[in-house]
Amino acid sequence: GGMQFLIAGARAGTGLKAGRYMFEVKILETLSVSEQQWQRNAPKPKQLVRIGFSMAGSSLVLGSGEGGIGFDNEGLLMADGKMSYTGHKFFKEQTVAVLLNLDSKSPNANTISLFRNGERLTQPHPVPASLQGKTLFPHISFRNVSVQVNFGAEPLAPLPFTCRMLGAAAQADTESAPSHEPKDGKFEVLLPVCFPDEGSFDWLDGFLSKNPQYTELSGRALVEWALKSGLYRGRSTLASCNDRPSMEFEARDFEDQMVQEKLQSIVPLLERDYVVMEVKNNLLVEERQKALERFSANEFKRVALVVMGEPPEEFKARTREHLLAEKRKAAAAAEGQRKKARKTEGEAKEEAKDEAKEEPKAMEVDAEGAQKGEEKAEDAAEDEEMGESAPPVELTDEDKKLWFAPKAVPDVNETAFSLAFCDFSIPEKSEGFDAIRFEWQKEAPAKEYLRVKVLDKKRTSRIETLQPSQWFQEKWANFKKLFAEWQKKQ
Repeated sequence: GGMQFLIAGARAGTGLKAGRYMFEVKILETLSVSEQQWQRNAPKPKQLVRIGFSMAGSSLVLGSGEGGIGFDNEGLLMADGKMSYTGHKFFKEQTVAVLLNLDSKSPNANTISLFRNGERLTQPHPVPASLQGKTLFPHISFRNVSVQVNFGAEPLAPLPFTCRMLGAAAQADTESAPSHEPKDGKFEVLLPVCFPDEGSFDWLDGFLSKNPQYTELSGRALVEWALKSGLYRGRSTLASCNDRPSMEFEARDFEDQMVQEKLQSIVPLLERDYVVMEVKNNLLVEERQKALERFSANEFKRVALVVMGEPPEEFKARTREHLLAEKRKAAAAAEGQRKKARKTEGEAKEEAKDEAKEEPKAMEVDAEGAQKGEEKAEDAAEDEEMGESAPPVELTDEDKKLWFAPKAVPDVNETAFSLAFCDFSIPEKSEGFDAIRFEWQKEAPAKEYLRVKVLDKKRTSRIETLQPSQWFQEKWANFKKLFAEWQKKQ
């Protein structure tokens, strides 16, 4: 069903901030995947295990970004988003231990090592400076394998020297991640209700940064997971919209929606907080009800979060920061092109000078005075140009009035938008929600805002569902019949 392509990950809830400790992993089973199932350009290897440590909040796919360090079964060392080959692999039925040394008194302080069946595989590798001084949590990522993880007090394969296991760590050397267990025993499922292209995903990014316990369920989250798992998307592949990004990976199961269907059946079985980010569907009554049906009211608190209308000043400030950053980026690119063009022009002038030196000496003597004058003028002009500093990049008055940053890719495909916007609505508790929260504006202003937005859209949009009435069809049929009779009489 496509899940065989994705790398799963898990991070322990207790991390290390001092001392020297280890934990163990053993591959119990490798799941066989046929070549037909794997397909031609699917990610390699088929069976993968990565073990190491990472910071809280970093990617659960170890090695796919900054904030972690570890080893994989193919002999790679992953450190803060960079990979290097160690040449030391491990296989099924072998017990591997990863040792993290944060003991400031040790000559190998701030290093990580790998052992196989109690024997050293690698020399101590330095922990990146960006991870030093941080609490690091045991981390494992895997694909198409079954593994045993030992966080206990006793090792399965003792090392040649004494090293305590994570389960026997001193309390002063450990730190627990914040607990997000719900007080009433129910995790939350949030359905954000946002108007397309009005800060929906920018709001979501801000929300997740403040509430990392929530898991995003969206098309873009699936794309990010697939890319981190090594799936390839060609450069020509463009996202048609943020709400439904292209799934044209080198694996048909994504395009055929098989992975999405699998996830929809798996997600409600995992107890955690979710944000179901479906911009178009969360504005439609029938689609909201379908989403709620997947999450049992006995196990989840189902909440609609209306993010609509004028945003708070904090959001506007972030919008201005984003606009300014984009302007600076564009200005820097333009300046780079200008310098490149100036360099090319200077090289052309030097070539011209070299060619001039090869002319007959008599002509060179006659033109010497004029040439020196030209060179001085050119040098002065070049010095003046080099001395010019680029004007400071600032936001215009129009930029400062913007609530939402313009996006190159729309939230919703234009055709899908035109077919659905007439049915957009604000959620009601009668739909099955346990609560409805209004994030930016209260209920009445939010409903009025949506009503005005829909009316404005009607004035400027092509109505894809517009059909001729019965009266028009009858009149048209009569006209065609009469027109045919006229043609016969000619």
